[in-house]
Amino acid sequence: MERAEKSALDEFVTEVSKGLEKVGDADEATRVVQRAIPKLLAESAWLAAEHRNPSAEEFTRSLIYRHPDLGFAVVATVWKPGQGTPVHDHGGVWGVEGVLEGTVRVLQYDVVGTDYSEEEILIRQARRIEARPGDIERLVPPFGHHRMVNVSDTTAITIHVFGDYPLKPRIYEDKGDGTFGLEIQGKHWEKIEAAREKRKAKPSPDQQPN
Repeated sequence: MERAEKSALDEFVTEVSKGLEKVGDADEATRVVQRAIPKLLAESAWLAAEHRNPSAEEFTRSLIYRHPDLGFAVVATVWKPGQGTPVHDHGGVWGVEGVLEGTVRVLQYDVVGTDYSEEEILIRQARRIEARPGDIERLVPPFGHHRMVNVSDTTAITIHVFGDYPLKPRIYEDKGDGTFGLEIQGKHWEKIEAAREKRKAKPSPDQQPN
């Protein structure tokens, strides 16, 4: 079983690495990952137990792999029922995200207008997707603004492949008129990361290995 668990991730990394060596932009990079990731989402035995631990306080995120030269990273996020992100982007980093277990609601946002600066960008919700195991979302800068929340009655797990890691997401606040505007960069995420580091230092019962 251990050999099978390693091979699924190893084969994915090998395929993506070869593909990324030949691409020239973020759109092509996400398409390389989009073609490879279905095999990784087809079954979950490859994901080790230490990357499956939820927290009662916040969704948990684990770095599974980061390529030493190409920089892309594979990350697992574990969500208890009702846990989710704020409205955010990925700070200019491309990404591909897929559901491994559970059902995750993805709210996607479009930019309002075409004449904007990075500081004054406004976005508006455009689509709502109930993403289930095997479903995939591509995020290509400068767009890819979204929010994710676990709408299952059980723990959900999503797999993320980013062009770089760690991320510096930008958070968007509700303006009260149906649009969202850019907050101070990373403000909410800094709180999430601070809480996560605190839990690492003193694990909660939810994080103890089974």
